[in-house]
Amino acid sequence: MTSARTVVFDLDGTLVDTAPDLINALNFVLGREGLPPVPLHSARNMIGAGARRLIERGLELEGRTAGLEDIIRL
Repeated sequence: MTSARTVVFDLDGTLVDTAPDLINALNFVLGREGLPPVPLHSARNMIGAGARRLIERGLELEGRTAGLEDIIRL
């Protein structure tokens, strides 16, 4: 019998559901921009490509785009 030298596990979305926290953070940013919040049920598919893409997707819902400077500011 060999012993394992490495253990790999998927924390986010498997052991812990961080979607509500991520969407709350997105909605905080959108609120600062005067934009309406994104409901959790419609935002789950926006998660998974990183914070920058999450913000871009949230802005795109309202027809807005954001450059790198905007993302950094937000």
